[in-house]
Amino acid sequence: MTPDFLTVGIERDVEHALRVLRACGVTGPALHTVLLTNPDGTLAGNLDITQLLQATPNTPLTALNNRHCRSVPPHASLPEIAVEMADFDLAAIAIIDQHRRPIGIVRIDDIIALTIPHHWRHMVGTLAHLD
Repeated sequence: MTPDFLTVGIERDVEHALRVLRACGVTGPALHTVLLTNPDGTLAGNLDITQLLQATPNTPLTALNNRHCRSVPPHASLPEIAVEMADFDLAAIAIIDQHRRPIGIVRIDDIIALTIPHHWRHMVGTLAHLD
């Protein structure tokens, strides 16, 4: 889980979301999924960064919102998170607290890194030297 993620209020528009994105300190893969929050800070949904880039500036975020946003609690196990992400074809999933407020995200690269057997890394290193 990474605590580096971007949230934007669901009541805002694309132009505002892009301003927040440019001003935030979050970089790289953590920006692929934007979490949308209700005024009380609870998770309202999410959207993919490409949706923001392709939409017109005045588009309300409610029009882009994935209302079927999946989330898991912080105590979810690696298999639970991996199955949820696989079943719903997710690149990232929100981690929410007991009040449904986002506290982090798990990205698909996090899952891959945690499930690669240690000996595979050694095998890949050995194979790289054969070239």
